[in-house]
Amino acid sequence: MCFDGRGNGKQLMRSDDGITCEGPETAQYGGGGLSLVEPGNLACQDGGYIHQRQIACKLGANGKAICDTKQPETGGEASVEFDRAPS
Repeated sequence: MCFDGRGNGKQLMRSDDGITCEGPETAQYGGGGLSLVEPGNLACQDGGYIHQRQIACKLGANGKAICDTKQPETGGEASVEFDRAPS
């Protein structure tokens, strides 16, 4: 995921078999944390997709973002740790 100074960005996911999925993403601050907003399902190059996610992040003690991810359509949930990419 990469964002500009206004929170507009894109995400790129690559599976172990090399298939990529990409699309827009928006970052918004509020309520003591960061929300990552996907406008819909994330399209993949093989014609599949990743179900739209709702992502809410807070800063962890280690300085990394701890994000709770939910997929309303499937009921899936996960917690993921993110770090800033090296410049």
